[in-house]
Amino acid sequence: MKEKEKFPTRKDMTYWIIILILFMVGSFTVYYGSDKDMVSHIGFGGTIVSILLAVIAIIYSFYQSSTYESTTYKLDTSAQKIEEATKQLSDVSEIKAVLENFKGEVKEINDSIFDLKEISNTIGNGVDSMKESFEDTKQNIYSVLNTGPQNRDVDEIELSDEFFRKSLENIGSLPLFALVLSNEAKKSDISTLNLQKWGEHFVDETTSVENTDKRKELKKRFFNVQIGFLVAFNQLGIIDFKYMGGELVEIKGVNEKLSALLDEKVETLKDSENKKSKKLYEVLTNINKHLLDEDFS
Repeated sequence: MKEKEKFPTRKDMTYWIIILILFMVGSFTVYYGSDKDMVSHIGFGGTIVSILLAVIAIIYSFYQSSTYESTTYKLDTSAQKIEEATKQLSDVSEIKAVLENFKGEVKEINDSIFDLKEISNTIGNGVDSMKESFEDTKQNIYSVLNTGPQNRDVDEIELSDEFFRKSLENIGSLPLFALVLSNEAKKSDISTLNLQKWGEHFVDETTSVENTDKRKELKKRFFNVQIGFLVAFNQLGIIDFKYMGGELVEIKGVNEKLSALLDEKVETLKDSENKKSKKLYEVLTNINKHLLDEDFS
């Protein structure tokens, strides 16, 4: 059985409140209905309330308008970002199509990199002996580097113009210098190069290191780095070279496609607004002039 509800219930309270309101309104009307001043005061109060409500409505309208403008601005900004993202996605799609064309070429490059890893392992085995005598071990390292594929036809590996163009697009200054130096030497039939002197020339022309010891150490490192670049290019099959011992290397061949695109790359630096790029252009275009200079042989 349901428990009997106590008096008064919510329903009873509602009825009593309605009856009291009706009683109060009726009493107010009977006592003050004929009082013109009271009616006037009530009318004036209603007018004041109406004015206040109108002011509130105006303020709210201004607020809503401001909110609408802010929302519209955010929507416009979002639309612009979506448009930019769409363009970027379009570019990514184009890059993906290019990458699909590179799959076969990348496989051949991976095979060459595998050969380079084998050479790197050989170099790693000589690290302990390098600690005892760096100069003696350096000659051994260069000998190991020179045991890579010799007399390779530099046009044997078919790489597209697009591959070389993409590779040269963001290439660093030093590897570009090594490539252009090899290319100019081959075109001028000057096969033997003194990399140490060419590295010193590059440091003098492109760096601002004033400390004598640091400058000397930097030149020494640049020589080693250039040897490393030539080994990597040789393994890729785009440059054929031989280490002659000491500071000398012999340039036997440069890929024809790479040779043509190197000339284009150098020309792109000509009109650059970047000071370093302009200086690099000057250094690269002067290589051919210095090839016959005794100071570089």
